[in-house]
Amino acid sequence: MCLSDVLRKHVLSNMELCYYACSEYKKSLEFLEQSDCNSTDFNSNVTSLVAGSLSKQLCISTDCPNAVNDDSTKQSNTVSDSLISGFSTEQLHSSIALLKGKLYELMENRSLAMQFYKEALLLDVTCYEAFEKLVQFQSISSEEESALLAELNFTDHLNPLMSKLTEFLYKDKLNKNSVSETKVPGEFDTLTNNVDVIVNKAGRMLDVCRFQECYDITSRLMQSDPYNLACLPIHISVLKELEKANELFKVSHKLMDVYPSSALAWFSVGCYYLCIKKNELARRHLVKASQLDRRYGPIWLTLGHAFAADGEHDQAIASYCTAAQVIRGSHIPIMYIGIEYSASNNRNLAERFLNQAYLISPSDPFVLHELGTLAFESQK
Repeated sequence: MCLSDVLRKHVLSNMELCYYACSEYKKSLEFLEQSDCNSTDFNSNVTSLVAGSLSKQLCISTDCPNAVNDDSTKQSNTVSDSLISGFSTEQLHSSIALLKGKLYELMENRSLAMQFYKEALLLDVTCYEAFEKLVQFQSISSEEESALLAELNFTDHLNPLMSKLTEFLYKDKLNKNSVSETKVPGEFDTLTNNVDVIVNKAGRMLDVCRFQECYDITSRLMQSDPYNLACLPIHISVLKELEKANELFKVSHKLMDVYPSSALAWFSVGCYYLCIKKNELARRHLVKASQLDRRYGPIWLTLGHAFAADGEHDQAIASYCTAAQVIRGSHIPIMYIGIEYSASNNRNLAERFLNQAYLISPSDPFVLHELGTLAFESQK
């Protein structure tokens, strides 16, 4: 191969990546189809697999039942010959599955995206990005999370020490709706002050409505790291719950200065206006946040609250329904749908949704309270 051919392939590859980075997925696909890269080349194999995932955007998901097991992700014979030193075939396939998951998520095909994220994690248990995608927005239920964790074979991929560390970090991330902390193994006692572990604890305190404890944790962390993107959503939420409007204003102002195009910044401003009872302004900012990131469940929940505050039950229910689709593993949007139906005197539908929320989380006192209130009003 002459130097000009090498340069040409390099330029073509970079142009394709530029199209991808600019979200020009169809142009990226067309560019790949027009290129004549050698199919045995490592980079060409990876980009071809990406192109394969993109080409499925014209295919209805029901016509692709075996999409996750597509042969294109199993081309071990051609890929393994050209692997970069230090990477295994499984790690390569995991990276490809992760990329496919991201592409399907961008194309709003969440079910296939979740399947590819799961495949990426099963192929490589250290693929933390895939793990985070699966649990970040509660796309799967607690039972599914536990089943997934049981499927992960840490000992086959890692040495005993790293296996124990990785398993602890994953379990700590999944320990939701519990006031108990995941016990830090003695050999990892330095993790007690680890930021990720602290954020996980704050999230648990928020989930079980121990707002003051959550606020104490997030406030300390915000002092040392005011733009921690993992902690900020929790901090914003607890400020709204505690009606700390002044602090919420300061946080929102900083975020709008630093991240003016971020959904989180607009979400924070929406929470502030909701906190000071300016519901119309809250809705305006929350709608903008939802346009920036439709896959962020708390935005839709808060938008539902903003509609409900003005007695606009239909719009509130629509927002809660969207939240239920985004955070499918959570009972909270379903509970609020039931509350809105109860507020609009549709007790049959209210009972149906509240019972559904109860089946998902039978120990939630708010669900039990709403069921009791509904039974009292219905004179049962």
